[in-house]
Amino acid sequence: MGFPVGSLVAAPLRRLGAAGRRGWRRFRQQARRLLPQAVLLMYHRVADVRVDPWDLAVSPTHFAEHMALLRETYEVWPLTAYADRLRAGRPPHRAVVLTFDDGYIDNLTTAAPILEAEGLPATFFVPTGLLGHDTSFWWDALADCILHRRSLPAPLSLHDPGAPTEAPLRLSPPPPHDRDGRKRLYKRLWTLLSQRTPSHRAELLDQLCDATGTARTAPPSRRIMTASEVATLYQKPGMDLGAHAASHTPLRTLSPPAQRDELQQATRCLQALTGTAVPGLSYPNGAYNTATLKIADECGFKHACTTVGGAATWNTNPLTLPRLHVRNICASVLDEQLSRLLP
Repeated sequence: MGFPVGSLVAAPLRRLGAAGRRGWRRFRQQARRLLPQAVLLMYHRVADVRVDPWDLAVSPTHFAEHMALLRETYEVWPLTAYADRLRAGRPPHRAVVLTFDDGYIDNLTTAAPILEAEGLPATFFVPTGLLGHDTSFWWDALADCILHRRSLPAPLSLHDPGAPTEAPLRLSPPPPHDRDGRKRLYKRLWTLLSQRTPSHRAELLDQLCDATGTARTAPPSRRIMTASEVATLYQKPGMDLGAHAASHTPLRTLSPPAQRDELQQATRCLQALTGTAVPGLSYPNGAYNTATLKIADECGFKHACTTVGGAATWNTNPLTLPRLHVRNICASVLDEQLSRLLP
């Protein structure tokens, strides 16, 4: 944590009045420019998609523009190199780091060629227990059920195996033209599913897919990579791997032993793929607690990424690195965002 300088100077500044407060703001702005800062960018997919409730996809056109901007204007660091410098107390100034979560196939087929063409390094966090599965990620399957279907059965009755009672969950889906209502239903079910164990979540999704006539199989362009494809990605210049747990279950929802099992499974799988220990972790859904940090450290992770926005500074904990979620924006907007965070 930083020093509580603000509390020490607040009273004197109040006595100085408006001029003193303006001077303090200028001082802080100048000091901020002198402190090492970095922005870790968080991508998920590089693809053109029609429905994207969490803004996870960046179009190939925009992604290529982003990478050209970064190559021309910023200093892009490999995540491990940046984190090593941070732990040593010598973080680089105005660094940018590229990360990808979830292991979608377009990371290999679309993102990696653009990164290679620009000569930029990136780290890809993959949920190792899901590699090679032909089913959609649960949040994508949920979107298929709720946001892509023209009509939904009403009422929609589900048995929640993780609920404290046996009473069915009864939902009243909004009509197709009520897009906001569909989004609210999607977010409600997403919150419910994110709090369930993988087996209970799969059972609920199977019920939803059966009720709505939705296939669980992922379309080829949206599937997760296989283990061999992840290994191929790792062999490309500048491409590195990190753990995204095993089942992509939010870790803070699990008991400490279950969290440890998730992370140990991931480290074993990635070490088998790469032949070396993998130092980086990304918390699924950015969810962690005090136990998670302790277990991650004990499992050998040297740095870990959250989904908290903002810039990393000289005193950022390497196990709670913030990241900027990159949406499908043009390069000029990304440049504005980076300029605000990296003065």
